[in-house]
Amino acid sequence: MNSRSIPQGVSVIIPTINRAEVLLDTISDILKQDFDNFEIIVVDQSDEINEKALELLVDTMVPCRYFKGHFKGLPQARNFGLQQANKDIVLYIDDDIRCDTNLVKNHYKAHTEINAAL
Repeated sequence: MNSRSIPQGVSVIIPTINRAEVLLDTISDILKQDFDNFEIIVVDQSDEINEKALELLVDTMVPCRYFKGHFKGLPQARNFGLQQANKDIVLYIDDDIRCDTNLVKNHYKAHTEINAAL
């Protein structure tokens, strides 16, 4: 008998630094996912706040949070994003990816099919 619980969603963490334009495409693709139980966490280490990214994240039904990091470094950004995550599974993505509507669903499915430890 398996006593593991079903994972409660996916936290998509996007660290970024001074790449405002490519980040917009990535956020747009993630917002189009064919999966309901996920959140987006952007950890922005850029010199300036990305107002356009904020607009994308605010005008959606997907839970989204944007953090302005006062530190520099990918490991620090990832660790900070993990500390903010509200879901059981974490998906770290680069700020310049393009993806189809199944990325988050397939990531979730891969974890549940192999009974990954929570």
